[in-house]
Amino acid sequence: MKILRNQIQPHFIFNTLTIIRSLIRTDRKKAIEAVNTFSKYLRTHINTIQEDELIPFDDEIKNVCLYLELAQADYPGRIEIVYDLKVTDFRIPPLILEPIVENAVQHGISRNGGRIIISTFTENDEIVIRISDNGTAKKELTEKAVTRTGVGLDNTQKRIELKCGGKMAINITDSGCIVTIRLPNRRKHHEDIDRG
Repeated sequence: MKILRNQIQPHFIFNTLTIIRSLIRTDRKKAIEAVNTFSKYLRTHINTIQEDELIPFDDEIKNVCLYLELAQADYPGRIEIVYDLKVTDFRIPPLILEPIVENAVQHGISRNGGRIIISTFTENDEIVIRISDNGTAKKELTEKAVTRTGVGLDNTQKRIELKCGGKMAINITDSGCIVTIRLPNRRKHHEDIDRG
């Protein structure tokens, strides 16, 4: 778990610094705002990330919002974000959603723009987190493109299994990508015990 965490944290920091470097070349005022946003993220969450303790889903969404704020500054007017959160009262490891959203931005919609939808709901005694994009950056799909998920997503999948007993599925098509995370609904388990 420690190896997975230590790989994924620098990955996020590197990608964020790449965005800030790009902004320095194009819009110094936005670059300063981006540095302030990133500093706020690090100040708030660096200790939690180091420990890899489960955090409230709401806190992870705040992390994602900070990243997307940076991404939208780097790609002004090209990224639309939709949140459809029907359930938020659960806990996940930090930086679980971050690599998925980064992947959607960088490999899905950064070239031509598009929409990212982040949704949560319950289904069959599971909590489902779904992140989809309508990116068209990969118009020609190959077996390698479909099966290769990269270090960030591979590590995310392993951390979900190890820390939460959950699973993650990736479905890439010529019209975008859907990542689905399924977690045991421990809230329902506790409610059933309380009723018993």
